[in-house]
Amino acid sequence: MSGFAKILKGVVKFRHGPRGPALKKLQDIKKHGHHATAVLFACMDARMTPLSFTQTEAGDMYIVRNGGNMIPSATHFGACGDEMLVATEPAALDLTLKQGGLKHAIVCGHSNCKAMNALYQMHLHPKKFDESSPLHHWVRKHGYVSLHKLEQRLKEGASCRLVFAENDRHQSFKALIDPENELDVEDKLSQINTLQQMANITTHGFLAEILKTKQADLHAFWFQVENAEMHIFSKKQHRFVIINEKTVDELLDEISTGLGTLVRACGDEMLVATEPAALDLTLKQGGLKHAIVCGHSNCKAMNALYQMHLHPKKFDESSPLHHWVRKHGYVSLHKLEQRLKEGASCRLVFAENDRHQSFKALIDPENELDVEDKLSQINTLQQMANITTHGFLAEILKTKQADLHAFWFQVENAEMHIFSKKQHRFVIINEKTVDELLDEVEHHKA
Repeated sequence: MSGFAKILKGVVKFRHGPRGPALKKLQDIKKHGHHATAVLFACMDARMTPLSFTQTEAGDMYIVRNGGNMIPSATHFGACGDEMLVATEPAALDLTLKQGGLKHAIVCGHSNCKAMNALYQMHLHPKKFDESSPLHHWVRKHGYVSLHKLEQRLKEGASCRLVFAENDRHQSFKALIDPENELDVEDKLSQINTLQQMANITTHGFLAEILKTKQADLHAFWFQVENAEMHIFSKKQHRFVIINEKTVDELLDEISTGLGTLVRACGDEMLVATEPAALDLTLKQGGLKHAIVCGHSNCKAMNALYQMHLHPKKFDESSPLHHWVRKHGYVSLHKLEQRLKEGASCRLVFAENDRHQSFKALIDPENELDVEDKLSQINTLQQMANITTHGFLAEILKTKQADLHAFWFQVENAEMHIFSKKQHRFVIINEKTVDELLDEVEHHKA
């Protein structure tokens, strides 16, 4: 079974097994609201399965993933006069900690991390830096502070106590990195980087009061792939500690005590952002055959975008989320206006400037969805089309070495849809449709 067939068949399998309990859970969340308490920033490595190793389920936790579990520091921005960073990670922090009132943000790194390996190799061999690689730009820009701290750790030895968030007296802490010297250099770098990215959260001014008054707390997890052990950084012990039945109560006491006591730079040729770096790591460097953009109904980001469209005064200049969705969603809004004006038979055109990738789409031809969900479907297709604009992928896409897909999950009935270019619309994936959909994918590749 091909990789993509496994994905689509997996959706069908989901419909006949876990879908029932999942649907009940989603309906409960819609009725009573979710009780998520944390946002987790994890590496996009395929071996990292946050819901599995935390034993959480829908509604428990927000998850943001990128190459190297990076969170850009606020100090990187403003080079073009912009006061606000328009990027995924600050927007996610705004959505969850500030607007959502969540109490915990977790940065989760792991051993044998390809992003950290790439960063360290570029450090050893500067000529390996590829100017055309979004991944190389991404890890170099957001990982160089971690490299400096690694050099300090290697120079001073196992007893070295690295200082993080040194410019914030409320958040500053010290860390021993691998005091037993059991990890290789790249894994030492990975632990350092996990702490540095956690520290980067403290640089964002819109979170200053929340962190200072302990309305939310920051944590660093580190997953050791080789033995499937999860670690958490203990500020009390100044090091990463395994989470198990012997340590968990003490670690929880430490956390509850802690809570209770108190884009694009001018002149840069390469966009240094999460998503292009992820595409570089997977489609170009990793040789993966499929990229999937997955949207969903009742999307808070799309709801916010549409409300700002209806009521421009609702735009909050201090909100990274508002800047993020406005900057990257305005094309979707224009297409929504066209769809609403022309009606259900309107065929929107996507990737119109690329004759190899251009396609047309009927959006909700039965008019069963509300406006925000129509926008969500349009946006899912627009973001898929945006992938085609990256020059480093041009040859890969033109020669069908990789294919692009759009999924859309309807939360209300737990049904997954895929966009069919043959039918020009989103189609439910089930036992009746899956074989024809797979044939379409294989035919398109051929």
